[in-house]
Amino acid sequence: VRMCIRDRIITENPASNIRRPRREIVRPTKAISKEQVDELLKSVDLLSSSGPLHLSLLATLWLTGLRKSEILNLKRKDYYKENGNVVIQYMGKGGKFRRKLVHPRLEEILDDYLLWMKNKGRSHDNEDWLFQPNKNPKDPTLLDRPLNPRTLNRIVEKYSKKIGVNFNVSPHSARATFIS
Repeated sequence: VRMCIRDRIITENPASNIRRPRREIVRPTKAISKEQVDELLKSVDLLSSSGPLHLSLLATLWLTGLRKSEILNLKRKDYYKENGNVVIQYMGKGGKFRRKLVHPRLEEILDDYLLWMKNKGRSHDNEDWLFQPNKNPKDPTLLDRPLNPRTLNRIVEKYSKKIGVNFNVSPHSARATFIS
């Protein structure tokens, strides 16, 4: 085609508007079993300095199927009661607001987490991030900010290794588990 264009046999590539088919990439789903999810949630030490935060993050990942970015961008106002149901409202893919009913076990875990935050003297107003870091080595006073995405990856990795999962588990594995 380039030679024909160069030699002025044709003026443009006739196939330039044709899309190539996507190559299908087949990988095994990195989902874990229901028993492993239960074991994962039970493996969190609630007496540790970050235990309630870790448990609430893990439970939100595995009991909602939300994406990592959707969880990290939740504000306190996004977790509320509506018509007797507890709901999480989140900004989904494509910039659309979506809502999800909260499993009773997740409601219990999130309520305990919010009480833990309150007992630590941490502000949790409607515009504050729902999941905030427990510490900040650069500026210990600056804790009202969203968690770093790598922090969530490390938390998932830590607890999956703790329960003996022998493959790489990521926050996206929670989506695969939730869907399956």
